[in-house]
Amino acid sequence: MDRHYDILRRAVGHIPEPGQRHALYDRARGVLAEQVRIAQPPMPPAVVAAQRSALEAAIQRIEYEFSQDLNQRDLNQQDPNQQAASQPQASQYADYAPAGPLDVAEPELPPARGPGRTWALAAVAVVALVAVAGLGALMLRGGPPAPPPPSKPSIAGETDLRIEVDDRSPPSASAANAPRSYTYGRQLTYYRTTHPPGTIIIDKGQRFLYLVRPNTSAVRYGIGIGRECLELPTLMQVTRKVAAQPGSKDEKDALGPRRVFLDTDVRFIHGTNRPDTIGRSVWTGCVRLANEDMADLYDQAAIGGRVVVME
Repeated sequence: MDRHYDILRRAVGHIPEPGQRHALYDRARGVLAEQVRIAQPPMPPAVVAAQRSALEAAIQRIEYEFSQDLNQRDLNQQDPNQQAASQPQASQYADYAPAGPLDVAEPELPPARGPGRTWALAAVAVVALVAVAGLGALMLRGGPPAPPPPSKPSIAGETDLRIEVDDRSPPSASAANAPRSYTYGRQLTYYRTTHPPGTIIIDKGQRFLYLVRPNTSAVRYGIGIGRECLELPTLMQVTRKVAAQPGSKDEKDALGPRRVFLDTDVRFIHGTNRPDTIGRSVWTGCVRLANEDMADLYDQAAIGGRVVVME
């Protein structure tokens, strides 16, 4: 299944800068995750895993090819005598060709039947659209695409392409008053897992946090992911909980009055006075919930409880 590779290869083929290529890869990952989230009927887990594996295999293969091209260019710039000395004879190492990304086969999707075929085609089509859009921008400008600007001016002049909302500046009036999407509201949902009740599961890709309950159910909260927690360990535990004193200045903190700490003092679940950032990656904080959702989670989270992170 080479469609991921073919589409992405065309999109990044003339982008020599690794950072810009990886920004495009991240866009493709994000759109695929969103398509999985909204797919109707829902995608089976095997299909989701196959789609993600296929995309990652295509990215790995493309980056391998770029590294090979770079090595070849370096070799071509050498003196002919140096080339002869540094390049081994093909026959000498013919039996020792290492297995690399080019040997990785992209997994096949399980066969889709009836209406279910719609989401499989839709996921591929959306990823294709993102990649081709990047290629179109490249052709119009005649060069590599410029990285997207942050949604708010950077206070310190520092930017991060992974951030969707720069919340270091005050929000616009429309953003501050924007209603939160129903999708990210707190709700009881059917949830199958082998983890025991009381486990907190942070699904970074889907932007949800689940508090596992008995009888294959969980409370689902919408979350935002702060820059400090874009990378998290797979398994953590709740080490302590802290709440601001009523009437104190900490009660009006931008990250809410409650904290549930995970292993260390720099990883924690907290609230936010920016409900418009739920479902997005942001600059400040770690794992954020709307303040009213954080109050509910704070009361139920147990010290020593298991915390599982899913990409």
